[in-house]
Amino acid sequence: MKNLFYLFFIFLFVYKPLNGYAQEEGDGKRFYFKDDNRKEMTISFRFINNLIIIPLSINNSDSLYFILDTGLRFTVLTNLPTDKNVIFNKVKETLISGLGEEDDSKAWITYNNKVEINNITSENVTIYVLEHDRFNLSSQMGTEINGIIGNDIFENFIIKIDYLRQKITFADPDKFNYSKKYDKWVEYSITLYNKKPYIELPVVLQNDSLITAKLLLDNGSSDALWLFPYTNPNIQYPTESESFYLGQGLNGNIYGKQGHIKGLDIGNRTLKDVTASFPDSLSVRYAIMNDVPGRNGSIGTEVLRRFHLIIDYPNLKVLMKPNANFDDKFYFNLSGLEVITPYLGLPIYEISQVRKNSPSDIAKVQIGDQIMEINNTEVIEYTLNDIIAILKNSSCKKLKLKLNRNGEIITVNIMLY
Repeated sequence: MKNLFYLFFIFLFVYKPLNGYAQEEGDGKRFYFKDDNRKEMTISFRFINNLIIIPLSINNSDSLYFILDTGLRFTVLTNLPTDKNVIFNKVKETLISGLGEEDDSKAWITYNNKVEINNITSENVTIYVLEHDRFNLSSQMGTEINGIIGNDIFENFIIKIDYLRQKITFADPDKFNYSKKYDKWVEYSITLYNKKPYIELPVVLQNDSLITAKLLLDNGSSDALWLFPYTNPNIQYPTESESFYLGQGLNGNIYGKQGHIKGLDIGNRTLKDVTASFPDSLSVRYAIMNDVPGRNGSIGTEVLRRFHLIIDYPNLKVLMKPNANFDDKFYFNLSGLEVITPYLGLPIYEISQVRKNSPSDIAKVQIGDQIMEINNTEVIEYTLNDIIAILKNSSCKKLKLKLNRNGEIITVNIMLY
């Protein structure tokens, strides 16, 4: 499996459960429609690198931009903007933990916050404010990102996600009718553990073994699948792959390996040759220690975007129907590059990671190089999302990059073998 060497840097797929050491206050019904007669509300979302971004306000602030994430228990403000007039009421210091190899992160826990999403509101939201923006989300997404909203918003609505139209619908569970049009959707039961949803799906591993995997339903993961080695005897690290940097978690860097599985069965359909990440045990120690017993990994948006999706916490189920993305192939980022935009609003794209022994490393690309052209096209023609898509395009066998390295213009050819 030579292509296992073509490893793929994951951008922002590590927004996993937070375990707060301080107790949560202000429990009770959180979000509701401002108009008691409203049955549902549909809004548009931005879809960048497989992540859903929605606007909201906190305590009557100007619009803030948050990633919607079922894999996160709480709501987290990662980047406290100085120009958005965000005021918090009750605040105390705490520690939170997540994925990564370092110690816990310092944060402030704030209670009884008013959060509004269009015609949805709550005055009872607990928000964690990180001391440091470890994720650097805005630079990695190419747009302003202020935080991540977790399962608070899922508890009180049935949520429909249309990835093709980039629309999300929030429906009142007491007024929602599962009409006959949903009869052809496949339905799965979900288990809620610490406010996070888990689903069991048949997985055919590379060694042809069939297992039923207990997976976190994680639309805050831009990857397809995560599998935790040795949580099942048949889940093992790919032997052909080297260990490398996967991404950034609350507790620092995440390392592991990547490979494929042969199949993931959903309903009577099978997704074939699915990319999968296998994080090392140190990086996921908190997930294994504090999550639902028997968890084997996560299913992310690279799978979920291939379906029309209904997430129904009140009735403990999820419904899925294949959409036009279903037959898309699963690709790794073959280049070994990770790219950020350090200055929002400007078409400036900088190399932030170069995987060791990757095609980009062999071509002598360096961290800090600024990309000027890709395959003879100036980067002013691209968004960061466009560049990420180019790096994942397996039909491209060579990348020609013009780079600015400390004022020196150089050209490199990256062979995606």
